[in-house]
Amino acid sequence: MKKAMIACAILCVISLLSTVGFAAALGTQAVGGLFGPSGVARQWWNEVRGNNISGQIGQQIQQEIQDDDDAPLQSTESLDFQAGETLTVRADRGDIRLVKGTGDRVEVNLQQYAYGQLSEPVYTVSVQKDSEVTLSSAEQQGSGVKAVLEIRVPDQVKNITVSTGIGDIDATGITPGTLTATVTTGDAELEYITADTVTVNVTTGDVSVDRNTNVGALQIAVVRGEVDYDVPAATPFTLNYAVTTGTVEFDDGVQRSYFVESKRSGAGVSGKVTLSADGQTTQTVSVQIETGKLEVGNDTD
Repeated sequence: MKKAMIACAILCVISLLSTVGFAAALGTQAVGGLFGPSGVARQWWNEVRGNNISGQIGQQIQQEIQDDDDAPLQSTESLDFQAGETLTVRADRGDIRLVKGTGDRVEVNLQQYAYGQLSEPVYTVSVQKDSEVTLSSAEQQGSGVKAVLEIRVPDQVKNITVSTGIGDIDATGITPGTLTATVTTGDAELEYITADTVTVNVTTGDVSVDRNTNVGALQIAVVRGEVDYDVPAATPFTLNYAVTTGTVEFDDGVQRSYFVESKRSGAGVSGKVTLSADGQTTQTVSVQIETGKLEVGNDTD
C-alpha cells in the first residue's frame, strides 16, 4: 500500500505543476474551458473517480489496492459438502488457502475485500460433483477487488489439485496423499504439510517451503522467480537443484557437511545437498528454476 500512496502522491504533484503551467500559458478563459464541467480535465477526473485510471501509474495504484491485505472485508459466502478422496480447486484469479479441517465435510469460505462498497459480489464460488470447487469472477483489470478462498480440508481427502491464474496458493497443516499446486502469476507457500507427493508449478512468482513440511517426494518448478527452501527439521533428505539462469544461496545454518556436490557450468547452477541416516533418506526434493534464485535455509523459528 505504501507504493500506491507514493505513486498517487507523485501523480498529484505532476498534475498540480501541469495545472499551474497551463494556467500561466493559456489564461483564464482557456483554463475555464479546460476544467469546466465538459472540459477534458473534468472528463479525466471522472474516469479516475470511476476506477478507470489509465496509464502505468494508475495501473500500479490499482494493483497495489488489489494486493493490499488491509482492504476492508465487503462480502462473504460459505458452503460445505461431503468430503471424498479427491478435491479439485480452480480459480481464474484470487488467493486460495488450504487449511486443515475437521469432521467429514469440506468447508469453503469466500471473502472479498475492497476499499469501495460493492453493489454486488464480484466473485462467485460453486461446487460440482461434490469434489470440484470453482472460483469465478467478472472482475475487470483495475476494479480493486481481492478474493480469498479458504478451504478446510479433512484428513480423508487424499488427492488434491489446486490452481489459480492470478493469485497465491497457501497450504497449511493438511495431510493429503498427493498435492498438485499450479500458479500462473503469484506465489505458493507450504507449511506443516505431511504428504507422500507434492508438485508445485509456478510460471511467475515465488515458492516457500518451511522446515516442518514432511513430504516423501517434493517437486518444484519455477519459470521466473525464487524458491525459499528450509531444510527439514532433523529429517534425512536429499535436495537436487538446477537453476538455468540465476544463483543459489545457502544460509549459514545449513551445515556444509550436507553437501555432496555443487557445480557451476556456464550460466547454469546445479548441485545436490543431502543428510542421510544409515545411507537412507526419507525426503527427496527436486527444484528446477529457469530464471531466478534458490535460497536454502535452516530457519528454526
